[in-house]
Amino acid sequence: MNKKIVKSESSAIAAVPCVNINNTESFHAFNTIMELMNCPNFRALFDTNFNTFSDIESVLLIMKTYQYIESIYIDKNGVKPTMEYMRRGIQNIIADKIARRFLVDSMKRFISEKETFSEIVEKQQLLTIMEDSDKMIKKN
Repeated sequence: MNKKIVKSESSAIAAVPCVNINNTESFHAFNTIMELMNCPNFRALFDTNFNTFSDIESVLLIMKTYQYIESIYIDKNGVKPTMEYMRRGIQNIIADKIARRFLVDSMKRFISEKETFSEIVEKQQLLTIMEDSDKMIKKN
């Protein structure tokens, strides 16, 4: 069982157990959703960022971008990137007008279920955008 840090009602930070969904007997979407909805950190994200479809699209955009960049980084370096690397990289990509437009357009294609997110970004050369962003991170 993992412990997640969340703010309690008294604004103090408390460790709250959150079930490790990888260790459950069955990894079905329904069971996973039930576990996540009881995980305080996910629930806070859900309660504040899943109120409109636009909010949901924004969260999914960040999550799918994170997943894609992380997989490319692991393939290239053999290890997971740090959270700070991922945070700064995604912030730089989203701050870039061209890259952000690319991601929004890719997400629209992904939502239309014509292709997977990875297929879309590979076809549209997100790697080139990411390499430019990686250079920006290293400068900072």
